Parts: sequence; structure tokens; C-alpha cells
Amino acid sequence: MSDDEIDLELLALLRQSLGGSINRKNAPAETKVLEGARYIYNNSIDVALDSQSTKAAAESIWTSMQHKEYSIKTWSTHELHPKAKNEDTRFGCRFLNCIDEAGGSAAALVNLLAENFPCFNDEQRFEGRRVRFYKRAQILVADLWACFEGESYGKFHDINEITMFAGCSIWCVELIKAHILQRDPDAKVNAVLLDFYLYDTMKEKEAAGDEGIPHHRTRGIWY
Repeated sequence: MSDDEIDLELLALLRQSLGGSINRKNAPAETKVLEGARYIYNNSIDVALDSQSTKAAAESIWTSMQHKEYSIKTWSTHELHPKAKNEDTRFGCRFLNCIDEAGGSAAALVNLLAENFPCFNDEQRFEGRRVRFYKRAQILVADLWACFEGESYGKFHDINEITMFAGCSIWCVELIKAHILQRDPDAKVNAVLLDFYLYDTMKEKEAAGDEGIPHHRTRGIWY
């Protein structure tokens, strides 16, 4: 397949993952972050993803993750433990009340944080449309999930709604995840684990003086 050809299987998988908007009162919570990332990717003049390179990256990352037996349990010793300070009397100054109100939904907790705490509400306009990143809110929810290993306060029935914690990289990681699941439908992988894995791997390479993979660094005010 050339880079100009459409990967119909991958497209179908992504459509199935994204689903359609359901207009009913009890519809599942959606963060809309992935939708915004796709919109930026489709409408930017300086964002491009090479199909073959993305597939190669997916193969390399998944092989390495399997070799390291990388999972929520192996990541649980990570140093990052974000803390939330709640000064809003609506939640009784207790972050546990935020978790309870989200009702076990990762997406609902992200939206709750963004709607009630300005420091979590990173939205911007792009080409006439408002897009969401919710980087810090998603990191908080992902770290809850990881620190409690998917149980107790970290038990979310829709953790796969969480995307990678960045800007344009969100869509790239979503494609990598789709390639991995296309190759191995039973793979226990999501965007959160991929983000943790890529971050840890680059830090290991930096410490070893082996930054052989070019990557960008972007200044931001949301992290």
C-alpha cells in the first residue's frame, strides 16, 4: 500500500472506536478530545503522518511493550502522583466527591474538572472551531487509574476514552493504538499506557545519552 492509499480496515476501526454522537439524556460521556485532534490533523497544513512509518512505529512499540511486560501494574511505581486542590464548596473541598460525582466514568471526570476548574480547561479555537486538549485533566484521571491499578478510586468503565496527553500527537498515538489492535485484537493496550510507555522510554534514552529518535519539545502553560 502506498502512502497515498486509504487503509480501509484502519479507517473502519477508527470509525468504530469513535462512534457516532448519541443525542439522548443518558448518553455515555465523551471528552471530545480525540474528535478535536482528528479535526486538527485533517485541517492543518503543517501536520502530516506517514502511514508506513506509523505502522512501523506501532510494531516496534508493541513488540517492546510485550518484551517488557508493560502494563498498569508495571507502571504503578512511577514517580508522578498529581494532586488536586479543590476550593469549590460544591464538592465540599474533597476531591473524592469529584470522583463520586463522575460515577465511575473517566470521561465524565475529565469533563467535570474542565467545567469546574479553569486550570484544567485548556480549549482553543482552531480554523473556526473550538477544540479540546484537556491535558492536565486527562493526566489526573490516568494517574488515578494507574496508581490504583484500575480498582477503587481508579476504577473507570471507560478508561479507553482517555487520549494521549498532548496536542497533535493525540491523533498519531490513536493511529498507533489502532494498528496494534488491528494486529492483535486481544492486546491490553490503550492511549494511556502508550503515553506512559513512550514517556518512560524517552526518559530512559535521555539518561543513557541515546536520543536516537528525533522528537520535539513545545513550551506550554497547561502542564
